[in-house]
Parts: sequence; C-alpha cells; structure tokens
Amino acid sequence: MKEGTTSAGLCYFTPGQIGWYESPCFALFFELPGEEYLVDDTPTWLTTADIDGDGDQDVISAIADDDIIALLENQGDGIFKEPAYWQAGDRPMSVSATDLNGDGSADVATANNSSNNVSILISNGDGTFQDKVDYAVGSTPTGIASADLDGDDDFDLAVSTLGLDRIALLTNNH
Repeated sequence: MKEGTTSAGLCYFTPGQIGWYESPCFALFFELPGEEYLVDDTPTWLTTADIDGDGDQDVISAIADDDIIALLENQGDGIFKEPAYWQAGDRPMSVSATDLNGDGSADVATANNSSNNVSILISNGDGTFQDKVDYAVGSTPTGIASADLDGDDDFDLAVSTLGLDRIALLTNNH
C-alpha cells in the first residue's frame, strides 16, 4: 500500500483454503472471485496483523487438525505468498495477533483445545517466529483475545474455556 492511502479487504476460510477479497467495495459485494490460497488442512480461525514489519496486513490462521498456524505474508498488493507454517499446541481453535513483548512486532497466541493451554509465538519481525511457549489455562480453551486488561500499557490475553465454563486471564508482565 502506498503511503497516505487506505485499503481494505475481506479474508475468509473454507476447508483447505483461505481466500482474500481486496477493496474497493470487496469486489462489489463479492460478485468477482477473490484470491484463494491452499493451506495444510481446515483453518479454524484467522486474524490479520503486520507480522513481517512491512506495513501490510498479513493473514494468520489456526489449523487445528495439524496443530499449526499458517502465515500468509501480504506482498503489498493484496497478493500473498504461499503459506508458511509454525507449530502450535494440540488443536489450536483460535488465534490472536498483537505485540506481546513490546518490540513493535505482532506476536501470535493460540487457544489450544486438546492440550488445555495457550501457545505464544514471538515474532522475529521478519515474517518468522521463535519456537512456541505454552501456558496452561484450564480445560478445553476455544477462544482468545488480547487487550490491555490491567492498565499497565501492555497486552494481556483472555481465553474462553469450555470445560470450566470460565474465562482465563493471562496478564503480561514483560
């Protein structure tokens, strides 16, 4: 995207693929086909963030059946590179992307349904991640969101857990 311009797009997922409609007006209400990208298996959740530090929104997806996340790097024109994959916990059901360690790069967190934990993948700022670190959150986590929940100017995580019918809060102490 050129400096001073704005762009919008819509990302969707179906079994085995992730699709993208670039603005304007999302191809007139989706009458035109968007780009589609094959991924390893069925994506369960996706989000967008600038993972590689180039100012463009990349697509990150949880792929539960393979215990991974997929990253599709935006090349700046709404066309994405082939997916790259990183290990998450067992059955990542949802994914969140935000700067968790304060370095200015979006990191990734997944809610892992079968391993009863959250995986944190710290971004290297170039489209790659460090190995995951897991944090226990209780039985059957399914959803994850990030926000500054305790007012200390860093992002914390909120995780929904089906097995306990509770919300687990992971406060960030970086």
